[in-house]
Amino acid sequence: MAFSIGFMKVPAECPYEDGSTEAARGLIVLGDSAEEFLANLGEWTQAKYREQWRGSIQSLLEGEGRAVLITTFSNPSTASHLEWWALYREGEDVFVQNQLLFFDDIEGEFDESRAVDFLRARETVTEEGRPISEWSVSMEDLRMFSKQT
Repeated sequence: MAFSIGFMKVPAECPYEDGSTEAARGLIVLGDSAEEFLANLGEWTQAKYREQWRGSIQSLLEGEGRAVLITTFSNPSTASHLEWWALYREGEDVFVQNQLLFFDDIEGEFDESRAVDFLRARETVTEEGRPISEWSVSMEDLRMFSKQT
């Protein structure tokens, strides 16, 4: 499959400084590439992450132009940022970028129910002129994944 996102079937680990907050290993497949991530389970369960991913993918399938797949969420009052995969739809193509959202850079409080509102416009080069890493998948890839979840 050219697109998928989910958790690996390995035990949760406790990689954070407090020694007790668990994290789950995940994998996102984007065409021929696969990228691992570590999802903080201190605030969200694996089921909550899956729910957020399904809702975001569904919004693209229903015609929205962009969405986010949150892969590491921590309480904004105690964390500096979250990690997500930004999805930018252009016709039948979806461009995907791994990004950090720093809570200090947003106005107001972060609201997970409208996370996409905090997504900045797609950029393909940095301020220094270097290309930003991104992958491309098709809307059909997302449709196929959606049918399986």
